[in-house]
Amino acid sequence: MKHYLLTASVLALLTSPGFATWQQDVQDQVNLEVGQNKVIQKLMKSQDYTIDLDEGSLLKTITKVVQVKNEKKKGGQQPNPTDIDREAYRQIANTLDSLKTSRAPIGGGYYLTKNFRGDALSVESGYNPLAYPVRSSDRERPDGFLPVTYKSNFMSVRLCNEIDHYVSNNGLSKDEARRLNRYLQPIFYIVQQEVSQMLEGGKTKSLLYSQRWVYGKDYSDIVKSVKGQTSHHHALIKYAGLKGFNPFVVEDSLVPSLVDLALSFPSSFKDSSERR
Repeated sequence: MKHYLLTASVLALLTSPGFATWQQDVQDQVNLEVGQNKVIQKLMKSQDYTIDLDEGSLLKTITKVVQVKNEKKKGGQQPNPTDIDREAYRQIANTLDSLKTSRAPIGGGYYLTKNFRGDALSVESGYNPLAYPVRSSDRERPDGFLPVTYKSNFMSVRLCNEIDHYVSNNGLSKDEARRLNRYLQPIFYIVQQEVSQMLEGGKTKSLLYSQRWVYGKDYSDIVKSVKGQTSHHHALIKYAGLKGFNPFVVEDSLVPSLVDLALSFPSSFKDSSERR
């Protein structure tokens, strides 16, 4: 019994603030650098919901701070910088993973989430169905803006091809066209979602028929809605330094053609289904 009490007393002493382990120091510093409150503060100050998440720089900062803290502690073995670095890397990864599923509100209707790939911390809102990675490099990757709920349907390929055709005929180099295409391709999903709502009956419940779902938009309303969502997308990519990026041409010319193309699918899709 005395041995148990002694062990408990030593454990309590070692876990007290005055005897915090270096692993706890790492956790405290990780929270200061990439904790939920810190990330949200940085996002709120950004212009396009991108922030610097350079792990290499973060690891150097955290390792140095933890080393300095432990040099001041009397007694005990000083942690190896490699061990600190490894522990910091692990805790940074765990912290960012937890943020991806937190759905923590940022303000202005935005909240934390992850994208379709699941490997990029992102923000999402009710303004359009896309996810916006908070790290600029993640926005450069294929499918970077697609949300975790993304599903393809019979419109996807042809809408994507239409955007690709627009970008390819924009007088850009191969690399410039490829980059612009990655930032404009997500518009296909905006169109797909809007037209799919029409085909499925929409999301507005009729007041007269409480058990019936109706869709209250006509063609001009659909175009207006897609243009509004596309405009929001453009607002969040305008700092990407894209060559050949003309949001007005995309919204006033490409969007209507995409809507026309999407609306032409249901009848042809139905006809082909009936022939099979």
